[in-house]
Amino acid sequence: ERLRAVRGELREAQEVSNNARAELTARSQAGSGLVAQLHGQLGQLRARQAELQAAVERQVAQCAPLETTERDLQAVLLEIHQEGIRSEKDMERQLLAINDEQVAAR
Repeated sequence: ERLRAVRGELREAQEVSNNARAELTARSQAGSGLVAQLHGQLGQLRARQAELQAAVERQVAQCAPLETTERDLQAVLLEIHQEGIRSEKDMERQLLAINDEQVAAR
């Protein structure tokens, strides 16, 4: 009878072991599937990142001529402004000279 009881306990232990093994196998397979899914998503994210980086580089390249044009326009505007200041000072000198001539003529 003791032998029968030990055999029963052994069967129960084997059943528990088999159930645990089946559970671990199922979890391992589910984990492997999740890892594969995450790996695929990571690949998609990297591809999207590369697309966005290329788009940024295209935009930067397109903006470069505009920045050059803007700098050129700013230089022209500065030159026009400086010319206006020179003309204003020249006109002021001429007006002062005319005023001096008028004062001297009186």
